[in-house]
Amino acid sequence: MLLNSQVDFHATFVYASNDSTTRKELWNYLVNLKRSIQGPWLVSVDFNCCLHPNDKLAGNQIDWEAVSDFRDCLSECALEDMRFSGNFITWDNKQMEDNRIYSKLDRTLVNTSWMDL
Repeated sequence: MLLNSQVDFHATFVYASNDSTTRKELWNYLVNLKRSIQGPWLVSVDFNCCLHPNDKLAGNQIDWEAVSDFRDCLSECALEDMRFSGNFITWDNKQMEDNRIYSKLDRTLVNTSWMDL
């Protein structure tokens, strides 16, 4: 419940696997969980998957099958990126500049009930 209000909401915090097959299990879990959620829903933290082409700078190419699976999950769950301020990039591999990889892997997703608040 939000402080000083009578609004109930659901919050789900995620730390997704680096393995795309294991992440599919999480996507299925979220889709099943959505069936039991009514009202505002926030899903946040580390999804270990890019959502857009500009979410990754350098390194191997984006795994488009993994991106497609993630997008399908968000569509089925009716979740979208919450507006934010601050750094766009949320992860880097801490390597020397020539080998550094930057990605946006952390995000906060919300449903329309949350946005309506």
